[in-house]
Amino acid sequence: MNKKYEQLIEDVSSPTDEISFISKSCISSKFTEFYINSVDKFSFIKSKYVIKDSQDNDIYVFEINNFTKNGYIMNLNNGDTYNIEFKRSNGHGNDIIISNSKIFNDKKGITINQTTSLDKLRYSIKYFNQITRKIDNLKITCDFSHELCCIYFSNPFNNDILISKIKRPKLLKFNFILEIAPNVDYMLIYIIAIYLI
Repeated sequence: MNKKYEQLIEDVSSPTDEISFISKSCISSKFTEFYINSVDKFSFIKSKYVIKDSQDNDIYVFEINNFTKNGYIMNLNNGDTYNIEFKRSNGHGNDIIISNSKIFNDKKGITINQTTSLDKLRYSIKYFNQITRKIDNLKITCDFSHELCCIYFSNPFNNDILISKIKRPKLLKFNFILEIAPNVDYMLIYIIAIYLI
């Protein structure tokens, strides 16, 4: 990653409204940092990742079948499991369908569209905010190697707000580092990060 480029990126900050995609219980009131490690590095059939907190505790496991694009993310503390399905949408984007394995017909969706410019990969995301009860938009910019992705809350009336960074360090023991601002649903960021990696 270009160090000068990284230094130009501001710190993450809280959005104007709370972001709740899965539930309000997935929102932290403070800055949080998480780490993602690949587990089955040599499997062609599935990809498996463990998400760790800042104390190096395993807190979530994510697994996806590389052929069907179906998978799950499970909370290792309480066993709560969300099924995840990646699908091509009718347009040029992708839909991610998330369903709670314990609650019948509890489905939530994210729509992701990608565009490419000369210097970056760009994504736009739409999701339903459980708190504001409206469709919200996020914007993502990544360098072409995905060593740094920045997620912005899209504010139609003010400047966009950087709410999360996904970084891929070369020399650390973690595959990816997630920085997440306060008042942001960390499950939404996990799912986006898994889609990007």
